Amino acid sequence: MTDQQTNEQEQSARTQAQNAMNQALHALNEARHSNVDQDQDVQDAKEQLYKARQEHMQADNSESEDTLS
Repeated sequence: MTDQQTNEQEQSARTQAQNAMNQALHALNEARHSNVDQDQDVQDAKEQLYKARQEHMQADNSESEDTLS
């Protein structure tokens, strides 16, 4: 695999993680302004955001490790 292919895969993982975080933040914002099942929706959105943050940190760590090697 070339360095370019590796960089594209890492960028893709990081971009996907960033997109997941944005979607989770959007869901959380919508849940907070909802009148139906607000507590459950907010909790679900917080969990989604937590998972997205974890994925983003893993993608960043992976990129950092590859940069150092």
